[in-house]
Amino acid sequence: MSHTKYGRLFATYRWARPKTILLLQRSCILSSSLPTSYLHLNLHSSVGLFHSVLGSLMDSVVEMSNGEKSCVNTEPHVVKEEVIASGNWVKLEKTTYVDPVGNTRIWETVKRTTRQATQADGVGIIALLKRTLHKDCVVMVKQFRPPMNSFSLEFPAGLIDKGETAEVAALRELKEETGYKGEVVGVTPVTCLDPGLSNCTTQIVMVNINGMTLRIFTQLNS
Repeated sequence: MSHTKYGRLFATYRWARPKTILLLQRSCILSSSLPTSYLHLNLHSSVGLFHSVLGSLMDSVVEMSNGEKSCVNTEPHVVKEEVIASGNWVKLEKTTYVDPVGNTRIWETVKRTTRQATQADGVGIIALLKRTLHKDCVVMVKQFRPPMNSFSLEFPAGLIDKGETAEVAALRELKEETGYKGEVVGVTPVTCLDPGLSNCTTQIVMVNINGMTLRIFTQLNS
């Protein structure tokens, strides 16, 4: 068993059953009190570490069921995609692909039908309400989610419309969902949401809201 430590990400990987690789995330701690640049650095480093570890494992020798050793040379790739069902917002596809050891497999994949000519499908907004002599507040929304049949407490979020950047979409969605206006202070690279199920992607946009401006505006209109 080998252990790899980088920043605050601890990963453990080991050979399990033949043809099986386990990569377990032991601990990943991000504190809201840390500077944004520190969080970004550790996030990017952790992703780089993950790819590095996974790449080295895939390039190494895979233990076969008969105890022999065989080199991995096959580049995994998608062979074809067939639409099973399609709706207004998402579609279900049967994806045929070749795995790292050369086996042809089938995967059920969910894709959005609304994807525009942008890198990401949507944005998630981490908005901080900043007020003098008060603690900063994180703005969240409570929404009923039919797939869960319950209410969910979430960051404001939404799809990127045609012709929009992630920054523009974030400010629009923030205004629509919360009524707040803010200033974009940071945007993450494109990241996947649930790669085991879909190809949906997002960008996280950090926004500051000037609470004093809101207070003055409220007083002037009261």
